[in-house]
Amino acid sequence: MGESSVRAGGGIHTWLCLPLQDTAAVAQGATISPTKVDAIMPATRTFEIVKDAAGDKIAFYNSWAENYDQVDAIMAATRTLEIVKDLFVSVHKDASVGDKIAFYNSWAENYDQDAVILDFSAPIQAVNRLTSNFTGDREAAVVLDVACGTGMVAKQMKTHGFGHFVGIDGSEGMMELARKTGLYQDLRQCIMGVEPLPVQWGSFDVVVITGALSLGHVPVPVVRELCKAAKPGGYICMTTRLDDENAEYKAALESELKRMEDEGLWRRVEVTEVKEWEKAVNEHEEGYITGFVYLYKTI
Repeated sequence: MGESSVRAGGGIHTWLCLPLQDTAAVAQGATISPTKVDAIMPATRTFEIVKDAAGDKIAFYNSWAENYDQVDAIMAATRTLEIVKDLFVSVHKDASVGDKIAFYNSWAENYDQDAVILDFSAPIQAVNRLTSNFTGDREAAVVLDVACGTGMVAKQMKTHGFGHFVGIDGSEGMMELARKTGLYQDLRQCIMGVEPLPVQWGSFDVVVITGALSLGHVPVPVVRELCKAAKPGGYICMTTRLDDENAEYKAALESELKRMEDEGLWRRVEVTEVKEWEKAVNEHEEGYITGFVYLYKTI
């Protein structure tokens, strides 16, 4: 097999691999239909093929219909670290609450795979620290998953024996994917920092929030609501990152956590520093940034 260009419906489609006899036929001016090409090598469809196909108008779409559903898969396979970096930079930019919600709604379908590309470790790091210290009945424990997103934390906690989850998020698109996991007994929409958490205080054995305590997202004072949501003796697990952009927020967060401890609202169980938290996304940073897991227990 070799690389060739295929004439189809008047357009030229590059980077398809065809059997030698078809390559020779094309070289002599023959036309090979997109349907035949797809039947010969369905697995070789690439992002370049999809882009080229878009220029061939109605006739080509008629012949392309059976492969149209592959577009999302092809687009997903070609997502790169640079694309994901741009997305993460965009979501941390100063924008209205409505704009950010719309952004997360549109990002929901690709969020999990983009987190993998970024090596985003907050959910697994938080769950590891929580489960290492939790002493209660995991099967009976009720978990409040704040900023639950697509359900990453619940998926991790399920593998450690937890099974009762209530999720809160500002994005309906994210919550729809969380709903599809089948792990949540309830999902509630809330813009944290704008609206109070829609829960009864003192109801949860565990309250967890990962990836959302950062500049431009959940304001620092919301941690007081997290504490109120937990039962006496309940655990609150939180994360934040340390990069140039988030350094001031992190300092304010830690000051508030210490203030609440001084007020007798909770006690610190542990604070864990993780060097390879996620890949750096800012232009002036390279490699990985550091993150922190904060674990507290209410009094």
